[in-house]
Amino acid sequence: MKAHHKRQAISWSRLIADLQGANLSLRQVQKLTGISKSALHRFAHGCEPGHSDGSALLALWRESMTAEPDAVPAPADEPTVRRARQSYRADRGPDSGRRAG
Repeated sequence: MKAHHKRQAISWSRLIADLQGANLSLRQVQKLTGISKSALHRFAHGCEPGHSDGSALLALWRESMTAEPDAVPAPADEPTVRRARQSYRADRGPDSGRRAG
């Protein structure tokens, strides 16, 4: 029988802020993880990384924070939606983009 592990929610924006608080620039995080700066910016603003990027970030965070192996920066009251991909039209309302008669 396989053990089922409950997936913990991770605050990627908080994780990146913690790394920067540990005096790591995004350029340094990029060099240490191989993740592009543009991807790091997306993760810092609400997008969720793929498995390999997420694993690399967690490993660096755990090393930098001297955290327990199972520790993760959990979200407090952060929304879990991918706001970075929200459309401009959705922010303006249902009639946006329509021309008057």
